[in-house]
Amino acid sequence: MKFVSLHNHDGHSIYDAIGSPEDYADWMLENAGEESGALAITNHGNMNSIGYIAAAQKKYKDRVKFIYGVEAYYIPSVEDWKEEKQRHDLAKKEEKKKRKVEEDESELVIENETESKSKFYDPIDRRHHLIVLAKNQKGLENLYKLVSRSYRQGFYRKPRIDFKMLQDCNEGLIVSTACIAGIPTWCAFHPDIMKLDESQRFQKRMELLHKELDPFIDLFGERFFLELQFNSISEQNEVNILLFEFAKRVGINRLIATCDAHYPKLELWKDREIYKLLGYQMQKKNPDLSAMDKKFEDLDAQLYLKNGNQIWNSFLNSDTGKKISDTESQKIIFAAIRRTYDIAHDFIEDVYPDDTIKLPKTFQVTEDIKSAYDKLKNLTLQGLKEKNLLTKEYIDRAAYELGIIKKLGVEEYFLAKKEILDVLREYMLLGPARGSAGGSLVCYLIGITMIDPIKSGLLFERFMSTSRAELPDIDSDVELKDQVLDILKGHFGADNVLAISNYNRLQLRSLIKDISKLHNISFEEVYFDNFRISFQSEL
Repeated sequence: MKFVSLHNHDGHSIYDAIGSPEDYADWMLENAGEESGALAITNHGNMNSIGYIAAAQKKYKDRVKFIYGVEAYYIPSVEDWKEEKQRHDLAKKEEKKKRKVEEDESELVIENETESKSKFYDPIDRRHHLIVLAKNQKGLENLYKLVSRSYRQGFYRKPRIDFKMLQDCNEGLIVSTACIAGIPTWCAFHPDIMKLDESQRFQKRMELLHKELDPFIDLFGERFFLELQFNSISEQNEVNILLFEFAKRVGINRLIATCDAHYPKLELWKDREIYKLLGYQMQKKNPDLSAMDKKFEDLDAQLYLKNGNQIWNSFLNSDTGKKISDTESQKIIFAAIRRTYDIAHDFIEDVYPDDTIKLPKTFQVTEDIKSAYDKLKNLTLQGLKEKNLLTKEYIDRAAYELGIIKKLGVEEYFLAKKEILDVLREYMLLGPARGSAGGSLVCYLIGITMIDPIKSGLLFERFMSTSRAELPDIDSDVELKDQVLDILKGHFGADNVLAISNYNRLQLRSLIKDISKLHNISFEEVYFDNFRISFQSEL
């Protein structure tokens, strides 16, 4: 049965999912075949795995179509939310003064499928999940913008987008209603609706769904979908029935089914449960270790990647399948599963991240300067004159370095680095040189470094050579590290400067330490046992 999973999380949904894009692709090729060869990566609030997806695209080529996306956190209006949060923070501050209590400022929030709807009705913590996929190259650009804005404008423990952002960036995007933490669940279990008699709820739920989702339908048209998921969560099954009936009003061709996969294959379910427990431990909460005593069948949501036959069986075995049991209705569900294949292969275009290097233009074309190389050469000559180094040794070395820089086409990098350091020198002290860049005479002459490499006997080849066709790496020491980002944003513009993030992978030694802590076993005891086992194996 043809099916493509349009809602999947890899390890960049921190403490919530495990696996890489390649892990998902390998499972899918083995269990669904190349004909269904497509999948989307939709991490919580971020696109941090984009480099891994792009690498997987190159590896699998035409065998797998990777779809770029995000499971965004949505609220109707960031501005209204900010005003409410400001009032909330002020009241909380006053309460804290009176009670003299410590406030938990932790920004690590672990998602929980069975509890996620509880945050909906807190006006501060409110955030609805929303799947957003890039339909084409323009959509990928708009996806970048959405994620950036969510962190800059709507961040409180989680990054948020709102309808205005979607209006501004909707071109080339596909949206679906996501999981139990999506807007339909908020509509289905709104406190005002739950006060009503059972006989009145259906109509009121429909009215609220129209109020909340019709704007999405108007904005995205055929690019907006209603997402069904099949599991043992009672609320999810109620939402499925509600969406099924709602689709009859707005178009049954809007229904799709997804896995919401948080690990690529069934066998990894317990690994993911332990990983979540480690996340709760990081939050300094007391994790419920009974999760490790569960059997796979005990899970409310079995969040592994499925092929078409498996997701169809998930439907048949769910409460949704028991309620939607007539032949015509089941044909609609069958089509919703198959529709994901059509969306992935016929509706979504081939999308590739632009990995070309973009550097700021640091010169204006004049009669004497026609290119970045001309600018760099002029600055180098000027440096030779100002430092009184117009000897054959220095001129030959400068010409040699410029020749390699020109051959590798990296002159704009030197100009950009010079401008960055010139700006920072107005505010702080900088180090004389760091690393192999100290071996470059050009860097010294144009003011990037302050060490004469010829006088100091330093080699340029340690820094650059034609055998390494890549950008050079010029590191710099700065006096006021925390101010650098804001200073450069003020100079180049906030949209053009960002901080680079690094992810630490969980290593075996630290994992053993964390898991022993989870079980209240002293690390000394664990360490001794490991040492004994290793020693015996060596013998």
